[in-house]
Amino acid sequence: MEEKNENIVELIDENNEKKEFEYIEVVKYNGCEYVVLAPCDEMEDDIDESDESDVEDLDEVDVIIMKIVKDENGEDVLETVEDEEELDNVFAEFSESWVAEDEDEDEE
Repeated sequence: MEEKNENIVELIDENNEKKEFEYIEVVKYNGCEYVVLAPCDEMEDDIDESDESDVEDLDEVDVIIMKIVKDENGEDVLETVEDEEELDNVFAEFSESWVAEDEDEDEE
């Protein structure tokens, strides 16, 4: 994992190609942490750049959820989540937190 700027993360896919993702948030579930990312190319296509928020409406953006684990050196690395139930539960936590944040902003 290579960090490009504070919100952009560059990952290498299974074809050894670099892909850029925008960091959305970290979700805690069942004692573990997961990072929610959105592909930068989709972000540019789906979200109007004039919005104040980088991620205004996630309904139109596919997100990727990866588990944050420690490697043998104690460094954070991202791991693919293979378990569909775990992935669904983490996505549900993310969706709930996203809706709650959106409602809080609407009240202000």
